[in-house]
Amino acid sequence: MHNLQDYIKRLQEKVSIESLVKVALAILIIWLLKETSSIWKSVFDILISIFKPFIIGFAIAYILHHIIERLEKWHVHHVAAIAIVYLILFAFLIWIISILLPMLITRGSSFINSIIEGLNHVFESYNDLVSNDSNKILKEIVDNLVNALTNLRGVLPDLSKSLPSFINNTLSTITTIVISIVISIFMSLSWDRIHNGVKSFCKSISERFFQCVWKIHDEVDEYLHSLLIIMCIRFVEYTLLYLLVGHPDWLILGISTAVSQIIPFIGPISVNIIGIFTALTLSPIRIAILVIAIVVLAQVDEYVIAPLVHAKNTKITPLWSLFSIFTGSALFGVVGVIIAIPAYLALRIILNMYVFRRGDV
Repeated sequence: MHNLQDYIKRLQEKVSIESLVKVALAILIIWLLKETSSIWKSVFDILISIFKPFIIGFAIAYILHHIIERLEKWHVHHVAAIAIVYLILFAFLIWIISILLPMLITRGSSFINSIIEGLNHVFESYNDLVSNDSNKILKEIVDNLVNALTNLRGVLPDLSKSLPSFINNTLSTITTIVISIVISIFMSLSWDRIHNGVKSFCKSISERFFQCVWKIHDEVDEYLHSLLIIMCIRFVEYTLLYLLVGHPDWLILGISTAVSQIIPFIGPISVNIIGIFTALTLSPIRIAILVIAIVVLAQVDEYVIAPLVHAKNTKITPLWSLFSIFTGSALFGVVGVIIAIPAYLALRIILNMYVFRRGDV
C-alpha cells in the first residue's frame, strides 16, 4: 500500500495540468480530423495528385545522388555524371517495359502452375505418410489455394492477349513516371542548391531542429544506400542459384528476391518458400541442393554481408522491423510497407532528441 501511495505521488508530480491539456487537445484534433475526413480527404487527394511527380522526382534524385557523387569522385564532370546515370535509368526502364514485363506476363502462368504442382506434391506426400480426419481439412485448404491460383492463372493469358490495351491503360502512369524523372534531373542539377537551402531553412528554425533533420537525412541516406547494395547482391546470388539448379523461373525468383529486401524478414522468407514450392517438380537431388543453398546463403547474408553493408546506427531489431511493417501496412497499404523502415528510423531520431533528450542516437 505504501509503495502504491509513493507511485501515485510521483505520478502527480510528473503529470501536470498543462500536459493533460496537451493530451486532451491532441485527442480533440484527432477526433476533428476523423469527423471532417470527407472534406479534407478530397482536398488532400487533389494536392497529392498535383505534387506526386515532385515527390517521386525528389525521391529519385535523393536515391541517385550517391551514384552521381561517386562518379564525380572519379573526376567525371557533374553534368556528365548526371547524364550517364539517367541514361542508364532510362535504358533500364525501356528494358523493363519492352522485354521484361511481357516475359513476366508470359511466364506468369507457368510460374503459377509450378506453385500448384508444388502444393499438390506436398499434400500427396503428406497424405501417403498420415491418414486421419485432419487430411480432409488440409485437402480443403489446398483445394482453395489451388482454385485461387487457377483463377489468377486464367487472368494472365487475357493480359498477354490484350497487352496493347493494357499499355494504353497504363499510359498515365508511365507519363507520371517520365515527368517525375525529368523533374528529378532538374533537381539533380540543382542538388547542391537544394541541399544548402534545406540546411539554411532548418538552421533558421533552431540548431536542434537542424541536428534532428540532418541525423534523419544521414540515417535514411545510409539505409537506402545499403539497401540498394544488398538488393544487387541478392539478385546476383539467387538468380545464379536458381539458374544453376535448373529452375525454369530463375529470373522471376531472382528479381523477386531482390525486391523483397524492401520488406525485411517477411519478404525474403516468403520468396524463398515460393522458390522451394515451385522447385518440387525437379529431381530430389536438385531440391536438396536448393534447400541447403538457401539456408547457407541466408546465414551468410545475415551474419556476414549485412553487417558489412549496413552501418551500426541503421540496424533494426526484427521485432521493431515487423512492427513498423505491419503499422505501415495498416495505415497506408503498400506504400506504408515500403516507407515503414525509413519512417521508423526518422521517428526513432525524433523521439531520442525531443522526448528522451539524447544528443547521440
